[in-house]
Amino acid sequence: TGANQNTISSEIEIKYPFHPLYGKRLKTKRKSITRKETILVKAPKGFCKEIPYWMTQAQCANHHISKVPQINLKAILSTIELLEYSMDDLIP
Repeated sequence: TGANQNTISSEIEIKYPFHPLYGKRLKTKRKSITRKETILVKAPKGFCKEIPYWMTQAQCANHHISKVPQINLKAILSTIELLEYSMDDLIP
């Protein structure tokens, strides 16, 4: 933790390939006051936009869409359980 935790570089690059501003370099305004882990940037057309900090990190550039779907079995079973629980609440 530094003396000023709101200090960030004056420009960031969106490295998350599925973000509409992917590859763009944006001027930063400051870290978000309302949300943790976001950066307020000046987006195209003069708008200010909050960007999740993780989307500016190099490791997120490795995200890709697989040609073969891969779904975790535990996630599927948890979803089924959640849906069954919700349906029990809806049906008298």
